[in-house]
Amino acid sequence: MPADLLGRPGSTCWAFHALLPDADAQQAKASYPLHLLRDLSTFDASTLHSSARKELRRCQARSHVVRVSDPDLLRTQGWNVFSQNARRCHRDAEVTEKAYLAGVNAMVTDTRQ
Repeated sequence: MPADLLGRPGSTCWAFHALLPDADAQQAKASYPLHLLRDLSTFDASTLHSSARKELRRCQARSHVVRVSDPDLLRTQGWNVFSQNARRCHRDAEVTEKAYLAGVNAMVTDTRQ
């Protein structure tokens, strides 16, 4: 998005992100910390700072991860959950129920195997 088309975020918006063309790169005001891991196989919780490990343990204690492998469950109950979340996050018109149902099989298929 060219920088001249960007405006200030609304009063209820903390920020927004846009990819600027190279010609407008000098107007970019955001930065993201980047960490290069040379050997991903050695990366685990023990490599984190103690405060990050504590936060990770807290998140793990509060979370329960469930893998849904049956598309029928998502077809019958998933649209209500998905649409409520979309409304809460103000993304009402992005995905229709028909598009959601068409993509259910892709949601439960793990292609990393």
